[in-house]
Amino acid sequence: MRRIVFYVFFLLLVFLAVGCSPVHIPLTAEHAAKVGPTRVYASISQEEVIAAASKSYIGLVVGGGVWVAMVDAALESMWASAANKLIEPIRNEVMDFDFRARFLAALEKTLPGIATIKLAKLESTVKPVNDKDLPTLRKQAPEDAFLSVAASYELTSDFQALWVITDTSLWLRDEEEAVYIARYHYYTPPIAPAKDRDAAAKAWAADRGAALRAALSEGIAETMKMFRLDLLAAPEPVDSLTEEPKFSPGPIRARAAPFELTYLAKENHRSIVRYKDVLYSVSGEDVFVPAPAASSP
Repeated sequence: MRRIVFYVFFLLLVFLAVGCSPVHIPLTAEHAAKVGPTRVYASISQEEVIAAASKSYIGLVVGGGVWVAMVDAALESMWASAANKLIEPIRNEVMDFDFRARFLAALEKTLPGIATIKLAKLESTVKPVNDKDLPTLRKQAPEDAFLSVAASYELTSDFQALWVITDTSLWLRDEEEAVYIARYHYYTPPIAPAKDRDAAAKAWAADRGAALRAALSEGIAETMKMFRLDLLAAPEPVDSLTEEPKFSPGPIRARAAPFELTYLAKENHRSIVRYKDVLYSVSGEDVFVPAPAASSP
């Protein structure tokens, strides 16, 4: 039953994240050739790790109405209060881990290695940036190209997995719409798959938050890999695999058939695959176990 709930959560997360708007417009060779000096604008508004909100769907089952809406709201408030109590000890253990600084440092190191991007300036903000802001920001930038990068991270509502989600879009001065849009998802295997969320929360907090530090560091590194791969004018998939790979619990394992996946890279226990419009870094392990060296701040 717990595994079913785990899968359902991932399906809902992907559905809500993707929505109805396009999240993937590949960069064509024609547009790549037009990319000149580029202003990179990175938005990371989070100051600390959060837990995804649990949603009540009683209204969907029994129908609408004021009383049903009140029940949904009450349940969600109760779950949020319980989640806050669980996540506070985790935050206390990783207070010195600056996700924003580490992500920006990795991005600054990665960009010069991407031939498509001619980095002119890397600018960052702690303010959330939505789709409506991007055309204005693009017009304000003096460079010929404008690349937006927005990253967020959260534990799942059952505290089993960590997700790092990054949205990117590339705009050219002479184009009214973005010429490249992509979303990258990194997620860990469950940290305590046979246990409840109290045990999972304790596992993330243990040893000065070693597991969470390792997951965040790996999430940043894997995001940079996806960034490099996807910004090639024509990313080439890896050679056909000799056997069907194993995936940890999550949307790929729950939904994707092998023929629906495009493999862009495979290293150790992780694969980078495209499923529908999203690029995923997915593990082949059933349980998240951080490497010993990853426990340092």
